[in-house]
Amino acid sequence: DMQGIKYADAMFEFALAGVTDNRLFELLADRAQIELNRFGPKVSCRALNVLQIIEKIAVAGVRKHPIYDLALSLVEQKRFSIPNDSSQDLLLSSTVKALKNGTFSLFADRPLLWLWRF
Repeated sequence: DMQGIKYADAMFEFALAGVTDNRLFELLADRAQIELNRFGPKVSCRALNVLQIIEKIAVAGVRKHPIYDLALSLVEQKRFSIPNDSSQDLLLSSTVKALKNGTFSLFADRPLLWLWRF
């Protein structure tokens, strides 16, 4: 049973392994969206957790998926629920800006960091 970030993890690993099946990635992104709808609004799910999910999905090459809109709304809700956390605000600001203007993709700063790490 795959819960939480597992769908995004699978997409990330498949992409690094060279899988290019767009249909597979779309199906996994759909399931990741269902999971994000389920656990994203919970207090235990931090904005950073939401970012990690969409960053891994972006690394897999998925663009223009509804999960990005869901993630933007969740991150904005969580972002303003943490008072005076300038370090998190700085981390979130570039991603939120990219999500809002539709430029969030593999070539955004944070998804590129995943490639650099692995």
